[in-house]
Amino acid sequence: MDWDKVYKAYDGKRCSAELDLMGQINILSNAKIVKTLNVLLIGISKCNLACNYCYCRHEQMQIMDVKSFITIFNKLNRYFASDVEFHLVFHGGEPLLLGKSFYRVVFSFLKGQQRAFHTSIQTNLTLLDEEFMSIFTANNCTVGTSIDGSKLMHDTNRIYKDGRGTYDDVLRAVNALEADEAPFGGFVVTLNDTNIASAENLYDSLRCFRGASIGFSIVFKSTDTSETILDSEQLGGFLVDLFDIWVHDDSPLRLTFFENIIRNCLGINLCPECTFSKQCADNFLAINALGDVFTCCDFEGMQKFSYGNILSSDFQDIWESPIRRALLDRLSKRTISQECCECEHFDICNSGCMAKTTRGFSDRDCYCFAYRMLFSHIRGQLPALIACTHRISEALAGDEMKNI
Repeated sequence: MDWDKVYKAYDGKRCSAELDLMGQINILSNAKIVKTLNVLLIGISKCNLACNYCYCRHEQMQIMDVKSFITIFNKLNRYFASDVEFHLVFHGGEPLLLGKSFYRVVFSFLKGQQRAFHTSIQTNLTLLDEEFMSIFTANNCTVGTSIDGSKLMHDTNRIYKDGRGTYDDVLRAVNALEADEAPFGGFVVTLNDTNIASAENLYDSLRCFRGASIGFSIVFKSTDTSETILDSEQLGGFLVDLFDIWVHDDSPLRLTFFENIIRNCLGINLCPECTFSKQCADNFLAINALGDVFTCCDFEGMQKFSYGNILSSDFQDIWESPIRRALLDRLSKRTISQECCECEHFDICNSGCMAKTTRGFSDRDCYCFAYRMLFSHIRGQLPALIACTHRISEALAGDEMKNI
């Protein structure tokens, strides 16, 4: 597979990761910041897979219909200023189970809107066919999926309900997307006990996707489940090892997790990793099929964190709800832990993800120890990375690299 077609950020160059990444950072420092509202539409609770680490738990089927989607969009459209761009993400469950007619009508409706928007779908790809691809390509809807590394790593957890692995079906769908020249958004890798055993093995298993954007989602224990979480020290060691492999790779993967952390370290927050965002409640909304509104998918299903119901309430009441105000106030000195306030990495971490805490959303991220290991390691290498950019500033001046 020729992933160079989608590797626009590096323009086909094969220089080291230090030069590539820092070159992007130099250009990003002068880029225009666009106001974006990320709307995660959890349109269906059902999924055709039975992934071992899935955090979604629903006793009853929930399906969003077109009428509900239009109501949601219209309420958001009326409330937010015209210069705010909407990023509408179809999520699940498995969003392809909403069916082709749903997407045809939704995209037809969106074409008549004046609001600047972008659409994407996060799907396991196992139900993708030519007709779905045609719908998404015609409407410039970016398709993203999940891959957990090698076939063995992936098929250990991402399985059908009869126990069969999904790796081969996902790869076939990815190849079909490339052949169709459909807009592809890249991969999410869920870090879990299976694939963090060896940073080298995971990195090598992802080399065939060099050029595609690759993000990380770290498995966690929701307050509503009995799932176990990773050992933080093991995770930290893995992330440090993976960073070193990535930095010294002559043909680096597009690991957005590391890129965004380095941007945070340098004070360039144009595309922040949501885990370390200072105010994610300002930029993200998750809305399920029933219309219940949350900060993100990680909170969905925990009703005590719901802002309210967008289908039955005025959106101003939702946006100004006590729950949202409490989440926005999370990083104030009144609520944040003393350990976080005194931590040298607080400026880039912001206490981590508030959905992945062990003692309430105002506490620190349960993977704090792992992140501190990684931040210390990265910050120790920043002087060398920055010095490297000074030596090649003239060479970078003519590059056509851009952030995607």
